[in-house]
Amino acid sequence: MNPWRMFVASSNKGYRYARAIKEVIDSEIGAPVCFLWNQGAFEAGKSFLDSLERLSANYNCGLAVFTADDQLGDLMAPRDNVVLEFGLFLGIFGRDRSFLLVENRKELKIPSDYAGIATNRFFPVDEAASDEDHRSAVLTACRGAVKHLKNIEPFPPRPETLHRLEMNWRRRGSPQEFQLFTFCGLCDWQDSASGNEGYVYHLWADAEVGSWIRARVVDEGHHGEVSDEHVMQVEFCNQPRGFPGNVTIRLNKRQVSSAAPSRFKLLRFSARTPAVGEVASGSETSVSIGFRVIDALTTHWEYCHIAHECILMNINAGGSWQEFEVRLDDPTRWAVFQADGNYRYHDDQPDFSRILAVAVEVGSNAKGRPGPGSGTILLRGFHLE
Repeated sequence: MNPWRMFVASSNKGYRYARAIKEVIDSEIGAPVCFLWNQGAFEAGKSFLDSLERLSANYNCGLAVFTADDQLGDLMAPRDNVVLEFGLFLGIFGRDRSFLLVENRKELKIPSDYAGIATNRFFPVDEAASDEDHRSAVLTACRGAVKHLKNIEPFPPRPETLHRLEMNWRRRGSPQEFQLFTFCGLCDWQDSASGNEGYVYHLWADAEVGSWIRARVVDEGHHGEVSDEHVMQVEFCNQPRGFPGNVTIRLNKRQVSSAAPSRFKLLRFSARTPAVGEVASGSETSVSIGFRVIDALTTHWEYCHIAHECILMNINAGGSWQEFEVRLDDPTRWAVFQADGNYRYHDDQPDFSRILAVAVEVGSNAKGRPGPGSGTILLRGFHLE
């Protein structure tokens, strides 16, 4: 399997050479390697620089074709955007994986910043020349690039999520080392995990003040009747002066819920308190829950009116199921949770194209966040739209 994906940049005038370069390198490698700049690299609605900054998500090397495009007095110069693209190649792929093929003209001026960069030169041919003549013109220069590729270790294109995290880190100009706080172990594929292992992802309680929380998946419905739907039973005890406990739930076991390239708009679920006699006495008769959703960049977003003041959902006593919905398509209802996940390098708005998990805070009825007290809640029917 060919490990290389090379982005080829050129001007419109130099495109005929770029096409010949692609044909020669693909033939020398024996597999598709080169992808020309007009083959979907620039996305609709994205700026030129935005598209270029995402190169590392799809390619692991780059090649620029410098041709005599612009007049500079007695000299000629390559097109500015191609010079910029080669500079980005150097920053993204490094010198070992950035290739410069230059039209061999005495009057063609190469920017002084690129002095010392190894170049492969090719002799110009007339625009009316045949495809074979163009391939012959670039053959020797291409073989130099191919020989180099075969002597170095490839690396895979960087996953888009990691690339976006890095761009956000650089955009914010953080002087600190890169820091990311998130859970480990989430996979992109479905495995055989079931029950607690598949759905209960993470539990947190403020143990410093003596709080605790536990959760398990049960298959029994209301009053012991059999149900085909998994029900999650969450028991908690929040002590005064502590933070509310929470359970983080995988909505689709170990498989990431994805709507990409679109976005999820709504999350529906059902909840109830236990019926009389269903659990031990001494629990709160009603319960409040708050929501955090973990997006594609592992950022925890709080469902709230204002930051740190959750939109609480109250589950009444009595044991009857209540239907709830969480609006995912209203950015005014979401704020970054500052104590977990990727709270340093997040996007300006939630990216709900993928949802890794949801964190449900539990407690007694209170203002802003679930309050102190003990209780039990049952959850089921999580559904994304």
